[in-house]
Amino acid sequence: LKNKCYSINEYEYDIIETEKYIRICQFDFQTVTRKNINEDYDEIEKFSLMLLIASWLSFLTTIVSIFFMFITLLVYGLFEKLRNIPGWNVINLTLSLIIAQISFLSGSYLNKIPVLCFIIALTTHYGYLASFFWMNVIAFDLYRNFSQKMRHILLQNVSIR
Repeated sequence: LKNKCYSINEYEYDIIETEKYIRICQFDFQTVTRKNINEDYDEIEKFSLMLLIASWLSFLTTIVSIFFMFITLLVYGLFEKLRNIPGWNVINLTLSLIIAQISFLSGSYLNKIPVLCFIIALTTHYGYLASFFWMNVIAFDLYRNFSQKMRHILLQNVSIR
């Protein structure tokens, strides 16, 4: 049909010449029986229910994760003894993960305006890159601390012998 805008599930790219042709999929109601149509609708309903469950599960687990990250920040804020160098590394990691997850969650709902969608995408990308950086900092700090302690233990064993 001319001047019709097809949705993504109404066409597919041609296997041989993907740049030139698309295939438009339509029901041929003269060859399809009523039973087959009902089976297709049952499959569509099952699939949409699975998508609904998966989206709600993802939403709820993200909310729970953000909640407990705020509790982590609260604990580090309340106890001054925790605010040492490794503690600040954890605080920065938690903040970057909060930024990433909040922007990822808001991107699911605020994606209609292109500029806003772009800003949310940049913020999500920044949050995950920053969290990866802080995980590297924590790993380096752990390596440095444990390697120095192991050297100290080895030197004590050598001096005892």
